[in-house]
Amino acid sequence: MIIRSIGLILVSSFILSGCSSVQRSLAVGIGSGLALGAANGAVMQSKHSGHMAIQGALIGGVIGGVVSYFVHGQLEKRDDKIRHETLFNLEKFNVLTPSQEIRYK
Repeated sequence: MIIRSIGLILVSSFILSGCSSVQRSLAVGIGSGLALGAANGAVMQSKHSGHMAIQGALIGGVIGGVVSYFVHGQLEKRDDKIRHETLFNLEKFNVLTPSQEIRYK
């Protein structure tokens, strides 16, 4: 049950961490981790649901924050690589600079 809960937190953090800045990614990752962790903690044990919800929220928040930080870094690397490949291969994409357009007129 615990592994399923951690897996759910990780998957949701991957899905929700596609924000434009590190701060936003961390906020979404930590927030979703807190919410999912609290829900899982409360559902897992009915006797001590309050204590388990707090514990689950803390664990979920940490996992969500760490995952969103690393996912955001990987997305930034991917985007930089795509920008680099595009800018150095403009002729492959039929994009001409203004100086080249003048020469062809």
